[in-house]
Amino acid sequence: MGVAVIDVDAVVHVVAQCPSVARLTSGTGVEAVSYLPGRRVPGVRVAEGGLEVHVVAHYGPTMAQVAEEIRRELRPLVGDAAVSVVIHDLDVDADLDVDADLDVDADADADPEGHRAAAS
Repeated sequence: MGVAVIDVDAVVHVVAQCPSVARLTSGTGVEAVSYLPGRRVPGVRVAEGGLEVHVVAHYGPTMAQVAEEIRRELRPLVGDAAVSVVIHDLDVDADLDVDADLDVDADADADPEGHRAAAS
């Protein structure tokens, strides 16, 4: 069985349009890239077993929701090819109060005995 013919540029375009995706990324260590004539395309790797897509997701949706959205949007392009989604990081809006969203206790920096940490 050979490698399926997949238009890497089309994959990048579709994934970049997903609302839960901040950007594609090559990751760290062993990079996830496709090599096309004269250029590298980060975040997409086509292999015999299918397609790998590596992204940074927006804060909010679950990882399962991000992966499902990407797979759903790619299905018309890749057919029945397996799509593995790797989420390397979350892009959190600087204006977003993540602690409020997570209902973090105001004394989160207290030690186990209940003493507040000294301000530095």
